[in-house]
Amino acid sequence: MTDLSTLLVKLRKDHGLSQKQVATRLAVSRQTYSAWEKHCPDISLAKFFALQALYQLETITFLRLIEEIMQQQQVKHAD
Repeated sequence: MTDLSTLLVKLRKDHGLSQKQVATRLAVSRQTYSAWEKHCPDISLAKFFALQALYQLETITFLRLIEEIMQQQQVKHAD
C-alpha cells in the first residue's frame, strides 16, 4: 500500500463507510475506489478535493495525515 492508499482505508473505516458508499459519493465505480486503496492511486485533483469534503478535512490536515503515515512506515522499516 502507498501512503495515500493507507490513509484512504483508515479514513473510510474511521467514518464507518463501505468502499461502495465512498465510491458512490465520489462518482466512481467500487472497483476504481478499491484499486485506490490497494496501490498507488491515480486520483484527479477534483477527486482529491471530493475526498477532503467527504471526510471534512482541510487541505493541510489531509496532507499532514499522509505525512504521519509516511513517518510511521519509515519507523517500521527501520526496525
